[in-house]
Amino acid sequence: MCYGRLKNCVDSFSAVSGSIRSFRGAPSFVSFTNSSRSSSRSLDDGRFQRYFRLSRSQCDDLLSRVGGRISIQDTNYRHSIPPAERLSICLRYLATGDSFQTIASSFCVGVTTVCKVVPDVVTAIRDCLVEEFMAVPSTDEWRSIAEGFEERRNFLLCCGALDSKHVLIKEPPQHRIPVPQLQGNFFLSPPCCCGCKVLLPGD
Repeated sequence: MCYGRLKNCVDSFSAVSGSIRSFRGAPSFVSFTNSSRSSSRSLDDGRFQRYFRLSRSQCDDLLSRVGGRISIQDTNYRHSIPPAERLSICLRYLATGDSFQTIASSFCVGVTTVCKVVPDVVTAIRDCLVEEFMAVPSTDEWRSIAEGFEERRNFLLCCGALDSKHVLIKEPPQHRIPVPQLQGNFFLSPPCCCGCKVLLPGD
């Protein structure tokens, strides 16, 4: 009697596990590499971009840059999550800001997996793109920026303009980090840096 129940539980678990494995490979938005594009037509380009906030070509380019950094070797106990799926999880989180629980349910992975994947992929993206898109200006570029401020704004020896914007937010529940308040309202002040070519009112 007990053996029969145990066998039924094992069979049910095997069926569910197989369904989850097949489901994880089924969504067309999980894999967007060139090798899987033939099976990714169910999600058209417009829906793909709305889902990830990036086009297919941008996702492919980003995956080619960070794929080597976010790939994990398979072990005897489990198959690792492919780099395309790890990048998909991170991009979906960055695009929506949903909770890790929601992201985990969407991709059929554990919450702890999402907690590990998102920081790792974000760090890899930063390391791979910082030199190309946020490189420190050279001496000649600093001089060019200063000359632009002098010509356009009449600011001498100025290399950039810093400002911040008060963004009202809801009171964080049980927040441990002090949040600034203004007239009883909670707010954040994200800083912004711009060059001399930013158009101002009256330009």
